[in-house]
Amino acid sequence: MNEKLKVKIPPNSKFLADFNNLSESKRKELVEAMFELASKDVTESKNLGFVTFSDILGWKGIWRDKDRNPLRDILKIKRDLEEFIQKTYKEHLIQCFQLVTGEKLVEKSMADSVSKLKEVIIEEFTVLNKSRIESEQFFSKFEIDFTLDLISDTFVITSRPKSIRYHMVMVDEALTFHLKIARQLVIECLKARLLIRGATSYGDFQKQESVFIGPAIDESASWHEQGEEIGIFLTPSAYMNFLNFRRKGLVELRTPKLKKNTFETLFINWREEEARFQSICKSESPLIPEIASKYLNTLNYLNSKINE
Repeated sequence: MNEKLKVKIPPNSKFLADFNNLSESKRKELVEAMFELASKDVTESKNLGFVTFSDILGWKGIWRDKDRNPLRDILKIKRDLEEFIQKTYKEHLIQCFQLVTGEKLVEKSMADSVSKLKEVIIEEFTVLNKSRIESEQFFSKFEIDFTLDLISDTFVITSRPKSIRYHMVMVDEALTFHLKIARQLVIECLKARLLIRGATSYGDFQKQESVFIGPAIDESASWHEQGEEIGIFLTPSAYMNFLNFRRKGLVELRTPKLKKNTFETLFINWREEEARFQSICKSESPLIPEIASKYLNTLNYLNSKINE
């Protein structure tokens, strides 16, 4: 790349708008800079990623309710969430492509399979005077390994970049992808008249089949049980690593209700589903103290002023 070229990559939140305002020659120079930087920025560990543990409130004894089929309901939530993940992953790949190039893919790309979409994006990169091998390597900076597991009433979501080398301009996009899935989990549960609480951590972890191990696993598993309201929040590790992360409508800054050691953090915004929650509240009976407090805490959250 030209030694005289001094390209300042703008902040993630303004990246696409700033990019589109550049001249065609400047945009090409910026893409060159991105290709070069992508080979230099390295994550701290190949096992670094996001982990969300979340469990259904009131699951114990739910089998006594003769008016519902909880096993059928929770398995449907998992199936619907798996479909949502595939759709959201394609959106993630397209968004990353647009962030880097400023170009839009044809609308039909969303109808393609992930493998077909990958081929389309690699070919588009190759048009930018990159070799096929370089384009494949660059595309790998966007890819994410993700899993969804259900252990009894506990959902476990994991995601992390496939490549050890992962350009930092894309890290926020990876977190956005993960939190969109976590929010949809809350929504799918509400649709099934089930309430869920959870926590999302960031750090090292390993997973094989249904076996999880690592500090990010321990942190998410420990904190999610502290929740005293409906919703999913970022644990200390995740929040401290993403202090400046903001996505309007997706997260808000607040202090969640926990059993102890509460702190200010990012909380997934599911306010648009308030009507579903209100409907569940009105139909639940009896509301014993340990359950009622979680409902009331959640109502207080929904009535509070949003802080994005």
